[in-house]
Amino acid sequence: MADRILIWHIPDSPNPLSLPRYYMEADYVPVALRVYADTKPETDDLRIDIRDDGVSIFKNQPSTTFTTLGQRTTTPTTTPVLIKGDNSEEDAGDFLEDALGTGSWISCVIADWAGAKGVTIQLELDKVGESNESEG
Repeated sequence: MADRILIWHIPDSPNPLSLPRYYMEADYVPVALRVYADTKPETDDLRIDIRDDGVSIFKNQPSTTFTTLGQRTTTPTTTPVLIKGDNSEEDAGDFLEDALGTGSWISCVIADWAGAKGVTIQLELDKVGESNESEG
């Protein structure tokens, strides 16, 4: 069982004014990300990003390169998704190995709603240095 669970729930609006940010009072590591939508994404995949002080916590982050002429090329990130036509994804994240440090703020960004509504995002965290095994 996770030591802490962060939940973002957006009932209807595809453009919420503000999603909550969560303060980390200790060091945590992400262990699971679950995504659910009452109304399935219709036009594309629902794409989300979870950020630690503004930086994605997922391995596949965007990269920027410059050509010899100075033109910038950005390779977009492949953020966790809820596949078009699906209501839920129970293993959505490929996390960086860095801990979410004490004092950081965790936020959720919806990159593409794709027609989904009633979206709930759940990030499960384990406290660094604590074991979840029961002693017997």
